Amino acid sequence: MPLPPLRDLLDVAMEAAWTAGRQTLGWFNTRLEIEWKADLSPVTQADREAERSLRRIIHAAFPDHGILGEEYGEQPGTEPVRWILDPIDGTRSFARGIPLYGVQVGVEVQGEPVVGVIYLPVLDQMLAAHQGGGCTLNGRPCHVSDVSEPSQALLIAHDLHLIEARWEGLPHLASEVQNFRNWGDCYSFFQVITGKAEMVIEPRMSVWDNAPLLTLLEEAGGCFSNWQGKRTIHGGEALASNGRFHPYLLEKLRNSRPLPQA
Repeated sequence: MPLPPLRDLLDVAMEAAWTAGRQTLGWFNTRLEIEWKADLSPVTQADREAERSLRRIIHAAFPDHGILGEEYGEQPGTEPVRWILDPIDGTRSFARGIPLYGVQVGVEVQGEPVVGVIYLPVLDQMLAAHQGGGCTLNGRPCHVSDVSEPSQALLIAHDLHLIEARWEGLPHLASEVQNFRNWGDCYSFFQVITGKAEMVIEPRMSVWDNAPLLTLLEEAGGCFSNWQGKRTIHGGEALASNGRFHPYLLEKLRNSRPLPQA
């Protein structure tokens, strides 16, 4: 059976992310009970319900595709297509009533990331891209910035204690750029993809955290890799830029230490 066109995959990813995202708004700013998973990450009923919605929509459209989600694990498929889901990226923010969380959907075909969607429900903003089709923000083309000088750049880094455990160079890097912020989760990458920031450094990322980012960044004209420069969503970390700063960041991180084992 021929694989579906990437545009068809993207349309379903957008529908699923929007539906699950609107569903999360019913739980937002309420007294949610927070549970803690074995890896000490939080989870709420909203996370689980959003993932069930994502799975239901995807399975209805493509019953032979595999699905991997943060809350319900992997459901293998019979076709070489895998959907990777993060129903609420930024659960800590969501549970505190902070609007900077998102629903993430990525799609791999034969192991290659080809579709990415991030939807910020409270802000009602959606980034969407498929390989070779460009990137859009709420249906309009969007692009990374053309800033090329550190003195004009905005750097975002998250989980500072873990960054400092792996690399001592963050204070010096922060002193070279125009602005430094400590936003986290998909909101950080959203800023690079839409041209509002130039660099993001994340020291620990799961595959569902990374799943849509490579496609979105590349289609917006940017770069996404691990700290060694490998183009992958499976690296356990993330480095994002508008492209102009990627060699600069990789040189800075050249002497960083490996990610500590959990």
